[in-house]
Amino acid sequence: MKKILILIMVGGVILLAIPIIFEPVVVKSAEATGDAAVTLTVDEGISLTVPSTNLALNQPGNMSATVSTVTNAADGASWNVKTNSADGWKLEFNTATADCLYASATGERFTDYTEASTGTPDAWSVTNAYEFGFNVEGTYITGGTSKWGTGADCATQANKKYMGFQSTSKINVGTNNSATNQSGENIIICVAAEQDTIYAPSGSYSCTITGTATSSQ
Repeated sequence: MKKILILIMVGGVILLAIPIIFEPVVVKSAEATGDAAVTLTVDEGISLTVPSTNLALNQPGNMSATVSTVTNAADGASWNVKTNSADGWKLEFNTATADCLYASATGERFTDYTEASTGTPDAWSVTNAYEFGFNVEGTYITGGTSKWGTGADCATQANKKYMGFQSTSKINVGTNNSATNQSGENIIICVAAEQDTIYAPSGSYSCTITGTATSSQ
């Protein structure tokens, strides 16, 4: 602290001495803080790419009991699912009617493949009937290979397991609980038909299979 003495002189006489005290001034810095939040909402989306060509079954040999199959390489039987859903996805198949492999000109139908235990795929076996069924392949097929069996491709029937379509009821054939990569995930459908002991009447048969991809909620 500094003291300064002020002398006031009037006519050469000192009248008053007043001490003035100057206190030191301390200047402090001040600050204020605040937060700014950045938000981003990524909408959920899903896409399904269907096979680029029809699934053309090989000729069953007219009156032969040979099983008719389809090869995925030749007929593009791959269904591709893409999604960014953090909850994952599922793929389901169904047909518009029961016994969907149908000849419109004659009204004849191949019966949906009959499993030993309804709804559980099993080794292909047709007795005294003509039937149509399917199998699926892929990394994320529902139930894995223990449910659907194995095979190098759709034409390799040994060790595969088949089931029939269940009309309008959707069958869950593929699922995973996370988003796909940008290339998506493929589920390959293999179909087969056979006539045993009795003949399938001649004609042009067709069936429309509907695939539905859903992001898991």
